[in-house]
Amino acid sequence: MLNLVIKPLNVGTISGDRSNLTYLRNFGIKQQQPAIMWYIEGAEKKILVDTGPCDPEWSQKYHWPLTRTEEQEPDKALKAIGVDPKEIELVVLSHLHWDHSFNNHLFVNAEFIVQKKELEYSIAPLPVHMKGYESVAIGMRPDYITHTKYTIIDGDKEIVPGVSLYLTPGHSPGSQCVAVETLGGIYLIAADTIPLYENWDSGPSYMPHIPNAIHVGLREYFESFEKIEKIADFILPGHEEKVFNYSQYPSLKEK
Repeated sequence: MLNLVIKPLNVGTISGDRSNLTYLRNFGIKQQQPAIMWYIEGAEKKILVDTGPCDPEWSQKYHWPLTRTEEQEPDKALKAIGVDPKEIELVVLSHLHWDHSFNNHLFVNAEFIVQKKELEYSIAPLPVHMKGYESVAIGMRPDYITHTKYTIIDGDKEIVPGVSLYLTPGHSPGSQCVAVETLGGIYLIAADTIPLYENWDSGPSYMPHIPNAIHVGLREYFESFEKIEKIADFILPGHEEKVFNYSQYPSLKEK
């Protein structure tokens, strides 16, 4: 295993219903959901996974209520761990929803990696998903889609030694997870494929993993769960507050 480290960065808090993240569960339960960027330290290149959501005003108008402190501004959150946004060399987008890819413009020297199926779908999604992608079909402005020069991959790929991307459709057609080899095992940055720990480990014996309520295909989703079981030693969910119990993974000590 390589000595790579993953650092979660809290870049805002989305107010929503827990049922949005857990299929057929938790209706009417309100919760605060962190928006998370992930910095991978120790690799051949400086890597960021996801670029976070829009500003609170835009989110309130078009998506969900969102709060963000000055320290949670994406550029400041990175600088707080000693990384300038201009130093980021690779940005992996887990998918192209508004809360995961809105701040691409901050990373002026980065190569952006996205799955082919995701980029294709983001341009012409089904009506139920148009707001999530800020589709031009409903008069929105998906600058993070139309004004980013992407490196497009199609399937699984190691991007640098110790960091591999896995196509895991279900939440969206081109959702991808990021597997990071560390001295503590393989950690999987799961994004919205597994938004909460509850999605991964709280189902009944015949269905231990619970899909995100926002999804495009349940058959593909459960196939992705089976794939993840074979890859990951540890899961890092995409909107889980408990992720911030530790400042890095593998963790040295609790914060």
